[in-house]
Amino acid sequence: MNTAPAIRSRLAPTPSGFLHTGNVFNFVLTRLETDRLNGKLLLRIDDADSARVRDTYIEDVFNVLSWLGLNYDEGPSDIQSFKQGYSQYLRKNDYDRLVQTLAETGLLFACKCTRSALATDENHTHCKHQRIDECGEGYAWRLNTEQAGIVDVNDYRMGLQRVDVHKATPYPVVRKKDGFAAYTICSLSDDVNYGINLIVRGHDLLSQTALQLYVAAVCGLSSFIDTRFFHHRLLSDAEGNKLSKSAGAQGTSLMNTFTRAEIYSLISAELGLEEAATYDELKAHYMKTVGPV
Repeated sequence: MNTAPAIRSRLAPTPSGFLHTGNVFNFVLTRLETDRLNGKLLLRIDDADSARVRDTYIEDVFNVLSWLGLNYDEGPSDIQSFKQGYSQYLRKNDYDRLVQTLAETGLLFACKCTRSALATDENHTHCKHQRIDECGEGYAWRLNTEQAGIVDVNDYRMGLQRVDVHKATPYPVVRKKDGFAAYTICSLSDDVNYGINLIVRGHDLLSQTALQLYVAAVCGLSSFIDTRFFHHRLLSDAEGNKLSKSAGAQGTSLMNTFTRAEIYSLISAELGLEEAATYDELKAHYMKTVGPV
């Protein structure tokens, strides 16, 4: 008797800019893998970065998914239902509890350092002994990863990946200066609470996976440790640069720049598959080449 839990994956865009081709490559690959493994797909929009999130970017997520014909099984259907039932601000208490659990390990310290200061004091010699309960507003809470060691990430496509957590993510912020949990905590908490057990993400987030696995181990979140991971290669531009909003990849909606067929043609080529113009065509080629579960 097969007692393995049903597969649950997620799309988790951050609406801090218009979606770019790197985003939709991840979306389509996540949907393909979820379908291949007979799973369910959640749309979870990560809006905790209030300084950069805009309604226009949230709406772009829904518009592009609809335009691509890319369905999901759970989540908001428009910006109104998102704000009423799915915004990360509605789950702040969950994030605070996870931060508190982490604080009880004694691994957190308070830090006011700016990014420029961090560049000249990588070891946080002035901060590592500052207790979080003795510092008021304006301090970020950082995780001391010096004892994290090597974390094994079992990627079911790339195989075992070994990551030196402290080298890859030294002293990461887990609670920002405004008191809201950082991405590491929000994403981990949401994946656990939504029952996510399949995460498809770019290879650039391998170090983030290792950090989250370390936090999960410290905090006793065994379900996350059992998650299936697939870290895919990244789409790049003609010069070989990663496509990302931080690199200014897309100043307008994809729908104003490409046709749907062009997007699927690009993804088909990236996956080494016969050219497709729709998701259903791509899925047929993918299942024939990669094979069902």
